[in-house]
Formats: sequence, C-alpha cells, structure tokens
Amino acid sequence: MEKSFDLYRIGKWGAIVIIVYYLLTEHQAHVVAFLPYLILLACPLIHIFMHGSHGNHENHQHHQHEKERQ
Repeated sequence: MEKSFDLYRIGKWGAIVIIVYYLLTEHQAHVVAFLPYLILLACPLIHIFMHGSHGNHENHQHHQHEKERQ
C-alpha cells in the first residue's frame, strides 16, 4: 500500500513538472499575458489560507463573556 502511494505521488509531481515545462516553453506569450489574472486570483486564496492561524477568534468570545457579567 505504501509503495503504490509513493508511485502515485512521484507520477503526480512528474506530470505537473512536464505540464509546467510545456506551458512555459511552448506558450510563453499566453502565460505572460495571464500573469496579472493569476495575481488577482492568488489574493483571495492567500487571504483564506494564511489567516487560518490567527487563533480562531478567541478574543471575541472572551469579550462576549465580559459583557454578560456586567
């Protein structure tokens, strides 16, 4: 089971490398023209994935408990 998973991982990354190489060599003009859109698409993804480690809004719950005490 472990060996087939490793072969799958190697095959997946090999296919990704081949596709990226083909896009960069044969379709360089198309890739360069699409770069501004990639940056715009990356902004929401970075926002979603990078803000996941901010403590899960624990401070908001703490303030609600203080308001309930008063």
